[in-house]
Formats: sequence, C-alpha cells, structure tokens
Amino acid sequence: QPATSWRSLMGKAGREHVRQAALTVSYRTPATVLEAATSVLMANFPGDYLPLTAAREVPDALATTRGHWRDVLVDVVRAELRELGRGKVAVIAPSDQVAGVAAELAEPLGEALVSPDGHPLRAPLVVLDAPAAKGLEFDVVVVVEPAHIATTSVGDVYVAMTRPTRRLHAIYRDELPDGWPDA
Repeated sequence: QPATSWRSLMGKAGREHVRQAALTVSYRTPATVLEAATSVLMANFPGDYLPLTAAREVPDALATTRGHWRDVLVDVVRAELRELGRGKVAVIAPSDQVAGVAAELAEPLGEALVSPDGHPLRAPLVVLDAPAAKGLEFDVVVVVEPAHIATTSVGDVYVAMTRPTRRLHAIYRDELPDGWPDA
C-alpha cells in the first residue's frame, strides 16, 4: 500500500517536523502555454486547483498544425529545430505511437536524435511519451495528437503541455482536447 502523504510516510516525525507548502509560480512554462494547459485540465478534469502563475511570457509560445502527424511531423520538427538553433526539442507522442513517431523521424532527422555520449536526453531531439517526460524540461515541445493523450490521461496531456521553456507546438488530425484555446 503506497503512502498517501509525507506525514503518513514519516509517522510522528512527519506530524511534528514537516511543513507543507504549495508552489504557485511556474518559472519554466510561458504564460500562454500554462494558461492553455490549465484550461485543458479544467475542461477535462474539473476540480479545485491552486492557481498557478507563470513568471514570464514568451512571444509566439503556442502553435498548432492541423494534419495527420505522418504528413507534417518532419517539417514541423525541422522548422522548430531551425528556429531554436541550439537547445533541446522533445516530441511527445501517445504511448502507443512513440515507436512509430521515432521511426518517422529516424531517417530524415536521425543525426538530431544522437548525442555525442550516447545519452538520449543529451541529443538535440528526443521522442518520448508524457510519463517519460514528467519532471523534464525542453526548450521546445512538439506534442503529437494531444487529444489522444488526453483520452488516456488528462494528467499526461497536462504534463506534455508544461514541459517547454520556450514553445509548445501541437500536431493534431481531427481535434484538440477540450479547453484548448482556439487554433
């Protein structure tokens, strides 16, 4: 049985010596992206959340491209890599599509998927699912079919949306998740 709180995990020491504080400022995610992520979360999983405020805004931080990901992914990722220059781009795809997305990028952008020391997170480009991206940050995130991710887990689409420090670019075929700002 997993612990439900730090206090229960730590027993008496947790009740007497632990102070809990809520973090309410995001220094990573641009305001436009954080507002979109919060809107998606609230539309799909209403609840009583602590307000989270972004500390900064980045111009043009949120973009969308409509089309089947196989038709537009390579062009979108190339454009994001070119615009970024140096930095990290993550492509976050639904868990059941990560292998296909990585394979689609392997031939045209394979050099960007390789790091000098062989560690995938040190490469300019990485392909992963939302659970693997949790806790990480990237300059640019290209999220593939966010509505598909949201049907599996609204928390996962929120994680995917809040990983970028500069720009979030969604690729979708039919629809974006409920709550996504008009594209």
